[in-house]
Amino acid sequence: MEKPILYLVRTVNVPDLDRLSKEELGDLVTVRTEQEKTGKDLGKMLSDATAVIVDSNTNVTADVIDEMNNCKIIVTATVGFDHIDLHAAGRKGIYVSNSPGYCTEEVADHTIGFLLTLARKIFVLNSITRSGKWDDWKAAEPVYRLRGRTLGIIGLGRIGTAVALRAKVFGLDVIAFDPYIPLGLDTALGVRCVNFDLLLRDSDVISIHVPLTDETRHMIGSKEFERMKNGVFIINTSRGAVMDQDALVNGLRSGKVAGAGIDVFEGKPPAADDPLLKVGNVITTPHTGFLSVESQRDRQSTAVDEVKRILKNERPRSVVNLNLFTKS
Repeated sequence: MEKPILYLVRTVNVPDLDRLSKEELGDLVTVRTEQEKTGKDLGKMLSDATAVIVDSNTNVTADVIDEMNNCKIIVTATVGFDHIDLHAAGRKGIYVSNSPGYCTEEVADHTIGFLLTLARKIFVLNSITRSGKWDDWKAAEPVYRLRGRTLGIIGLGRIGTAVALRAKVFGLDVIAFDPYIPLGLDTALGVRCVNFDLLLRDSDVISIHVPLTDETRHMIGSKEFERMKNGVFIINTSRGAVMDQDALVNGLRSGKVAGAGIDVFEGKPPAADDPLLKVGNVITTPHTGFLSVESQRDRQSTAVDEVKRILKNERPRSVVNLNLFTKS
C-alpha cells in the first residue's frame, strides 16, 4: 500500500519543518514540498494529499480546496487562520487547525516593547541623540508615568492575557473587552472587563489581540477613533485589517493618536509609499512579533503533531472550523 501524502506548501519561513516531518511522520506518510504553485494549480497539485501544512503566506482559497479530494486536514503553522477558507474546508469535511500558543510570550513581549517605546518616547529621543542634540527634549514631551494609566486590551485570549499580566507589573490599570471569555476569568486575572465603548473612552493605550474574522474586520475605524481620548496610543500585533488603516493615519496626523506600534499591515508587505510608513509617530516591525528560536521550534512541532493525530485516527487538538461541518 502507498503511504498517505503530506504536502508542505510555501513553508520557507519554517525551515526545519521538512526535517521534522520526515523524522516524526516518515513511517506514516510521504512528505512532499511545493513552494511555487497557487490557486487551481496548487489545488491540482494537492488533489492526492491526505494532509497539508502551510504558513501564512499561502492563501488556501475555495478554488484550491475544491481540488483536494483526499484531504483530511489543513494545518497552518501560525496562530491566525484568515488565509484559509474555513467554509470551503468545512463543506468538504476537511479539518483546519492552527498552531495556538506557540508565540504567546513573544507577542506579549513585543507588545510591551511597543508600549514602553511609545510611552517613554524612546524612538523620538533616539533620533534627538543621533542628531547631535542633548538637552533638547521638547520634541519628546509630554512623557507620562505609566503607573496609574489605563491599558485597554481588545481580546483577552492567550496573548491578551499575557499582555495584561505583564502590564500589571508596571502599575497599569488594565481593562479589557472580550465578549467570549469565560465568566470570572477577568476577576481571576485582576482585570476589569468593560464594554467596547467604555474601553475606547477610558484607555490611554489600546492594544489589539483578536483574530481577523468578519466580525473583527475594521472593528476600529473613524467612528471608534473619535470616541478615544486625545493623545491615545494604539498597538496592533494581531492582524492589519482589524483596523481601518486610513482612519489610523488620519488619527496620527491630527494628533488624536499620539503614537502607534504596528507589527501588521492591511497590505502585506506594505507598499513603499504606504502612508503609515511616512508618519513620524509610528513604530513598525515586519510582522515579527512571533519571532524567537523557541517559537519557531514550537510552531513546527505543533503543526506536525496535528497531522500525526489525524494519521492515527485521533481528534486534532486545535480545529478552528468544526462548527462549519454541520452548517455546510
